[in-house]
Amino acid sequence: RGGEINLFTPIDMEVHLLDDGRFYAIDCSRLMPPELPCAHSTVSYRSAKGSIYYNLLRPEALLLNGQALCSDARSSFVPEKDRIEYNRDVQSVTHHLLCCKTVEFAAFLDARGYDEELPLPFFLHYHGLCIRHLGILRTKLQNPRWRVLLEIEMIARAIKVIIRRELRATKNSSRTSEGTLPSEVAYREVIIRYLNISLGNSSRGVEFWRTALRRELIKKFGFHLVEARNDGASDGGAEAARARSTGPCQYKEYLESVEERARSLILVRLQRMLWLFWPSDQWREYLNNPKVFRVQAPFHLYDMVDVVPRIKSLDVMYYSTGIVLACQALRGGSRMRMLLFKSAERFRMCLHGNARNSAALGSLGTCLYYLQLQRNALDYLQCGVDADPKNVELVVLLAMTLYKQRRFDRSRELFEKAHSQCRANLVAGQTGALGLFGFTTACMARCLVERNDDFSRSVALYEEFLSAASGASVTAVSRAVEFWRAVCEHNLGCAEFMAGAEPARAKRYVRASISRMEGSFAPAFPTYGRVAKANLDQIAAYKP
Repeated sequence: RGGEINLFTPIDMEVHLLDDGRFYAIDCSRLMPPELPCAHSTVSYRSAKGSIYYNLLRPEALLLNGQALCSDARSSFVPEKDRIEYNRDVQSVTHHLLCCKTVEFAAFLDARGYDEELPLPFFLHYHGLCIRHLGILRTKLQNPRWRVLLEIEMIARAIKVIIRRELRATKNSSRTSEGTLPSEVAYREVIIRYLNISLGNSSRGVEFWRTALRRELIKKFGFHLVEARNDGASDGGAEAARARSTGPCQYKEYLESVEERARSLILVRLQRMLWLFWPSDQWREYLNNPKVFRVQAPFHLYDMVDVVPRIKSLDVMYYSTGIVLACQALRGGSRMRMLLFKSAERFRMCLHGNARNSAALGSLGTCLYYLQLQRNALDYLQCGVDADPKNVELVVLLAMTLYKQRRFDRSRELFEKAHSQCRANLVAGQTGALGLFGFTTACMARCLVERNDDFSRSVALYEEFLSAASGASVTAVSRAVEFWRAVCEHNLGCAEFMAGAEPARAKRYVRASISRMEGSFAPAFPTYGRVAKANLDQIAAYKP
């Protein structure tokens, strides 16, 4: 557009201007700066050769830091004169991430209380941390159940890496002379074999935990099944003694002594990462009966219903698909709940790339709100508001969720905040905010009436919105504005009546609301009309 902008990119990233007049960037895999070795984190994966090319900082860490960093730090691509400065900047951010952010996140988990349903990867990413930091994070936690839950997450991910490695080896070694791939049965056999080895009770399982799984945990997380347990059990007492005496072959038993469903939780994580499916009754048995894993082979080849391939896509594709599914769900019908679940899953996948995407957070929170998963909706909406405090729609959604949970004081604060922001937007000339202004007015007034019986202030709020709607230009008055205008006229009539105004004045507002609703919203009128006319009859029948 005639201006210039500075981009901080790696040396091998390219930007091309094509015939359509647009710029296209390619080779962006190293756009994020590397995570450099830190004196407070000396685990093995940081010393891996070439780790600066794949152990990269997450975009959330850069957003939280707010400092421009060099993508080529610690490489020979950086000119000699800038090398010290660029390396120092990235080293400082890495140090802050591993030494301060891990402590903050550990305090967040300890204060929240143990919750096995918490979407741990999302919250890690939201705070700028990576999955590979779980080993470091674990040493900062005080709650032993949280430490075990992080160990379960690390173990599940290590098993997943081993299974995928074996699946690739099966594909490469089982090609026929014509070059075709083996049947799906060969892949299922690999998965079932490793599930039985890792989660069942057998001598091969003992050897697997002592060798292959142990190596993978150290390589991926710097987490050791024996030695690393001592730093987390520094509080002394029985737990520390047990941690020191626990070897890899008894580690499953130790996990179950703290979390009875440890093997079930490992299986749940593997199911979500590998997309494995069992019949519903079999799956419930795995989830709810820890004794099912006490046998040598708890899993059988033909019990598994399906292994679904998981195809990764761009965040924008996940978000667009989620919006389409949510719009289809709005039509209602028997498929509404299923479509909302699918939409929520797409928004979750969108957040893998950027956990501070306020649009995806708001959409996911909305889906969960309508699925009656209020606590999950509250988590995502709160994160969305924290990431984008000026997003009025997110503030309103969060206030609605809190109101649903009967946390009235906090919801009222948020409705007041959203209402003030809408008013400021209208003063600034943003006529598109008029519909949202009507919605926040109705919500605010309802809070006032239900909690404090403050009819006089609710009357003032309704009059303020109706005055703004009456003075708006014709082009700015959308169907949403007309709808909230009808609602506020009805509520104003009822509020004035309850505040002691003349019944004739109250009836005039309710009649205007009925007329507006009949004229513009005939499909929605039957339900609304019955309520409004009943209130009108009640006002007409009033005798002081």
